[in-house]
Amino acid sequence: MSEQPNSYLIDDIKNGMLREGVQHVSSLLTAEDLHRARTEVLDFYYRELDAGLFFTADEAKKLDLFSAMSSHSRRVERSNNLMHSSMAWFSKSESFERLSKVMQSLVGPDLDMFLARVIVTVPLDHIPSYIREIYDPMKNKLHGSINKFLRNEILRAFFFIHNPWHQDWVDMPSSDLRFFTTLIPLTDRLNGQAPLYVMPCSAAIEPLPLPIPHSENDVEVTLEDGPVPRVLEKRRINAKAGDLICWPARTFHKVEPNTAEEPAINLRFNFSPAGARTGLNDMSNLVPISRSILSRLVESGPTDPGSPQYVSCDHLELKVAR
Repeated sequence: MSEQPNSYLIDDIKNGMLREGVQHVSSLLTAEDLHRARTEVLDFYYRELDAGLFFTADEAKKLDLFSAMSSHSRRVERSNNLMHSSMAWFSKSESFERLSKVMQSLVGPDLDMFLARVIVTVPLDHIPSYIREIYDPMKNKLHGSINKFLRNEILRAFFFIHNPWHQDWVDMPSSDLRFFTTLIPLTDRLNGQAPLYVMPCSAAIEPLPLPIPHSENDVEVTLEDGPVPRVLEKRRINAKAGDLICWPARTFHKVEPNTAEEPAINLRFNFSPAGARTGLNDMSNLVPISRSILSRLVESGPTDPGSPQYVSCDHLELKVAR
């Protein structure tokens, strides 16, 4: 892939997204960026694993972690988030520039990014049996987040055992759903490496609460949420490290348990048009990525029509201020 995505690739991405509501782009990351990001996150993961990643069953019981109403909530704060601390270099990388160009083609020049994060689907062999028993079987589970069982008080990434069928509106219920999810695997998603499935053409379905009533086989999923069942294709995304997978907020997808020896590690970013209602509680998690010339002029100028305008030219760029 060239430094800037060529027009043929962009056209393919646009057409694919309009047709199916999901797109898989091979080798988005540069080899250098992939190696650096993969090494950093794997080093982080195995340091945590060697230090004792999870509470013991007795510790979890004392903390009341077995209760569905447990108050032991674990969130990744921006100040500790790997993507905003030790891996902040990625947002300035050539690979992120490629990602931004792809998203500008889908969203427009007034582009924001929010909730950058590292997501880890932990190998089953690394998860204590008491936790596996809580989340198995996967069907009818609301989610597969295992953050609350992590021993480390400072949570720097999101940890999962699996993730049942869902739409990403569940992450941002107060948003207006105008955002794309982007997922960049740093480890392969092949064989038993946390299989990722999508339902193509499901992006137009209304938001559905969890758990989603359904039945499925190897090739299709039947949504049983209403009087008339809806049958959709079930497709596995066989992605390699450095690829890009993206979909809008209402596309159904799921991640099955990781039966491989290596953690399934992904970078995840949400992208929306500037001005969209993201539903964020902490606006520091929103980062402006690009602006059109019109937006740059409007955002830099006076907001009160009665304000006098003072215009200057600095290094060939128009400056407008009160």
